[in-house]
Amino acid sequence: MGDFIGGTINPILSFFTILLLIQSLNYQYNANESLKKQLKNSEKIENLRTFENLFFNLVTSQSNLFDKFNIYVSDTQNQTKLLVRAEAVLRIEESIEYLIDKKISIECVANFYEEIDQQYGIFDILRAFYIIVKLVTEKLNDESGFTVDDRQFYYERLINLTNFSHLRLICTAMQFEKASIVEYLKNNHEFLEICKKLDLNFTPYEFR
Repeated sequence: MGDFIGGTINPILSFFTILLLIQSLNYQYNANESLKKQLKNSEKIENLRTFENLFFNLVTSQSNLFDKFNIYVSDTQNQTKLLVRAEAVLRIEESIEYLIDKKISIECVANFYEEIDQQYGIFDILRAFYIIVKLVTEKLNDESGFTVDDRQFYYERLINLTNFSHLRLICTAMQFEKASIVEYLKNNHEFLEICKKLDLNFTPYEFR
């Protein structure tokens, strides 16, 4: 009788033991998955904190660089006058528009821009902007748990934190510069979507 009961109960106990073991393993697996998600989220938050620190430092640096931007022009009395920031950008724009109105060729206008660039360092201002766009693209990548929306949020933030005359100078540089950084910006489709949304035009001058 004892052997019969033992032979009947033992398999049942073994079955429940296996069932409990499976349940325990499931709980452990779920706990491990939850821990992995927490660690991944913590890592993402830390990466974002590091990124934002660098992002805002670079935005400040590019702003400081533009604050130093100036050009020298001759007034009607043929005396040299210093124009800074917005005034300097406006004079460059007016000069380019004047050449276009006079039917000057694209090549000659591009040469005019190049002379100004070499003398006053417009390329450095463009490069500072490019570095921030590249930072957003590379640091907020999909592999690190970020999305297109995350990247585009910071592209838009960059543009909104950049002075309007500063942006106009960047757009002028984008039209006439032939550097690889221009191609990078023009081929960054996520960035271009935001530029289109904000009406930022990288070919501000029309040659008629």
